[in-house]
Amino acid sequence: MFQITKKEAEKLVKNIIKVVIKLGVLHRNNMLSEGEIKQAEKFKSKFRMAGMAIISFYEVDFSYDRNYVVNALHESQKCLEIIVSKHLTEKSLSRIESVFSFFTNEQFLDAIF
Repeated sequence: MFQITKKEAEKLVKNIIKVVIKLGVLHRNNMLSEGEIKQAEKFKSKFRMAGMAIISFYEVDFSYDRNYVVNALHESQKCLEIIVSKHLTEKSLSRIESVFSFFTNEQFLDAIF
């Protein structure tokens, strides 16, 4: 069974918040190029599709497809990294990696579904 400690959970939440805040600051200050804005739309679409699939897998018994979820989240991660790679530090990029690594962990996904 998959388990996470309180400390790990707090770090995960902290990383999510920091990444979201930094993305918001970049967008609010018009620091994203036209290409990065297009990539953000692509990210939004891919991430939304992944979220909708996760909801569907939860609601419909025996429909869970781990590979689909992992691939969808990896594609979302790539898009996000393209958007922020010119603006954020390696530490911020490692936060993104950490968040997506947690949510694409096969043991975690299998435990949920």
